[in-house]
Amino acid sequence: MRNTTGRSVVRLTMVRGTVAALAAASLALGVSPGHAAPKGKIGPVQNLTVEITKPSAYKLTANWDALERATSYRVSLSSGGSVLASDKMTQTSWVVNPPVTAGRTVTVKVVPLNQNRPGKPASVNKVVPDLTAPTGTYNVSLDVRTATVTETDLTDDLSLDAAIDREIDWDDNGSGWQAWNTGTTSTHTYQPGKAAYHPRVRLTDEAGNPEVLDLDAVAIDDTEAPEGSFTASSGSAWAKYTKVTVTQVGELSDDVSAAANITRVVDWKDGTTSPWTEGTTPQHVYATAGSYTPIVRLTDESGKTANVSTSEIGVQADSVAPRASLTKPAKVSSVRAWKRLKGKAKDVAGTGVRNVTVRIVEKRNGRWFAYRATSRTWVKASSKAAALRNAKAAKVAPVDGTWRYSVRRLSKGAIVVQVRGTDNVGNRSKFRTYSQLLNRR
Repeated sequence: MRNTTGRSVVRLTMVRGTVAALAAASLALGVSPGHAAPKGKIGPVQNLTVEITKPSAYKLTANWDALERATSYRVSLSSGGSVLASDKMTQTSWVVNPPVTAGRTVTVKVVPLNQNRPGKPASVNKVVPDLTAPTGTYNVSLDVRTATVTETDLTDDLSLDAAIDREIDWDDNGSGWQAWNTGTTSTHTYQPGKAAYHPRVRLTDEAGNPEVLDLDAVAIDDTEAPEGSFTASSGSAWAKYTKVTVTQVGELSDDVSAAANITRVVDWKDGTTSPWTEGTTPQHVYATAGSYTPIVRLTDESGKTANVSTSEIGVQADSVAPRASLTKPAKVSSVRAWKRLKGKAKDVAGTGVRNVTVRIVEKRNGRWFAYRATSRTWVKASSKAAALRNAKAAKVAPVDGTWRYSVRRLSKGAIVVQVRGTDNVGNRSKFRTYSQLLNRR
């Protein structure tokens, strides 16, 4: 009894000590004993910044400081009471491409969250800046040596036409930018002598956004068409297959325009044309057989043209299908020997064999199975015809006239292999069927 009582006294003393310690801690925190301390509140969002740029479309980037107790943030973009974009995220940076226009006021609002409990938000109002330059359309005409530039269109997202500053550079002896003449036209008279000039117009809106437009060239005293020499890549070609190229031989020349300013267009003489840009090689595939002599049309900056012939190309059609066959193995009844199929593929007088189609089925213990080359698996079929329909054929590219294909999980039974060749213009041979009883491993 004395020992039991003693143990009880000790236990009671420990409990009372713990309660006293908790009470003291609660008083120190300003909390009444018996009540848990409240969870810490989420602080307000700090240093929210918003930047709006326009690489091609408007891009808004918002950044703010991370909060210690925030598990996520709810951020939104609104204007005039309508939400344009919103997101819930754990990052402290938000990038969005808003559907906004210059001059519109938008509001970015960030609400910190601790799980689902919101904290104090922050918001920033921003006026969408005018970051779009004006644009216009201009025609150039020439009367002897007097050039006239006519404005046919002038637009901007905010600035009125009258508020857009217009300047013109006539590219004449370094005269530089000059004020635009009043109205919709501006004129300039060039000095006598063969020369090509490249005037420009500069437009600047009220926000200071500039746009420089290159105008059509002005060629003075241009009397000759440009010259050049060209050749075609091959004297013969296959219709629907051979790529014919045109190559420039030597430099282009003109009495006024520099070679870089002479345009080239290839007329393939089958009803199609190809613009020829610097650094590229024009190519063309003829659709039908025939004899063609492509020409290159040269145009200088005054509009004078020259049609330069290349060389004649004889295009023939490939209408004969290739031949494809299977070579049976030496051990004709061996399963192992038939796991590695091979055969021949030839297109003697044509464009060449593109691939060989190989279709495989097998009859095992009275049941037909179709081989699916895509998954390398066998599936059951109700009949031989159904097996051939359900089989997924393999397409094998031959090498030096020989094709090879490996079959997985082939078993004893009656194998049926069908082979067909396809050439490079789509001609296909008929399936050739090979059957063999496999009764040896």
